[in-house]
Amino acid sequence: MAEENGARLFEPCRACHSLDPAARGLPGPNLAGLPGRKVGDDGAFDYSPVLSKAREQGLVWDEARLDQFLTDPAGMF
Repeated sequence: MAEENGARLFEPCRACHSLDPAARGLPGPNLAGLPGRKVGDDGAFDYSPVLSKAREQGLVWDEARLDQFLTDPAGMF
């Protein structure tokens, strides 16, 4: 049930993001394996200055940080 809900909630995101590690050419960064990755680490994507700064600071995506970002992206950074 939770997996089905996650797939349904992710559906609008598919316009810009992929969960397939081989996918390229979308408007947004690839989200495959996101937990544990540095913020802003997809070399194929041009990140905003605040996300680039977060990468330089060594911030890593974890469940809490991702939840906070999805709840209020502008307020987080």
